[in-house]
Amino acid sequence: MDPAVATRYGRWAALGGTVALVLAIAAGGPAPWLLACFGAAAAVMTGYSRGLKRRPLVGNLAVAVVAGLPLGFGAAAVGRPGDGLVPWALAAWIHLAREIVKDVEDEAGDRAVGRRTLAMTLGRPRAERLAAVTALGFIAASLVLPYRAHYGVGYFAVAVVAQLAVLVAAARLMAGRIERVSVLLKGAMVAGLAALVTGRVV
Repeated sequence: MDPAVATRYGRWAALGGTVALVLAIAAGGPAPWLLACFGAAAAVMTGYSRGLKRRPLVGNLAVAVVAGLPLGFGAAAVGRPGDGLVPWALAAWIHLAREIVKDVEDEAGDRAVGRRTLAMTLGRPRAERLAAVTALGFIAASLVLPYRAHYGVGYFAVAVVAQLAVLVAAARLMAGRIERVSVLLKGAMVAGLAALVTGRVV
């Protein structure tokens, strides 16, 4: 991504986070530990912008962990933080797979600006295989974790869409065909969100 565009996105994200925090405080104030999580997430993303993004895997993990937090925050906001653990874990997991894919897709641009990503450290084929293994691990986790958390049958009926999309993405990665993999993983995220909601209703 162009550095100027990334900076603009970062400013909008910071503004959105600040507005959300102010509104939460005005509504009665979030729990202290939730504020601590907010601060930790902000610190991680600040660290990412200042250096973590240049470190293979560490930067990917930082983005994945923070990207999954909104689902956990949502559960905590209604007084059920434990219910946010499975959604957070699954969201972080699939984001990690997509972050590795993005490293492969953006290799030329990253090399030009001096970033050192997994695609450069491991080489493109190994990075693609790592993304595929991560994606396959997500499929297993998306079955086991919701089952152990007693999600309803509706979850599994809808989640199969996400799982099939991730399976196709993993197959393409193993074959060295990166095209449309990122789109497949994005689609899986949307289907996964729908599955998580459905699993608590049906």
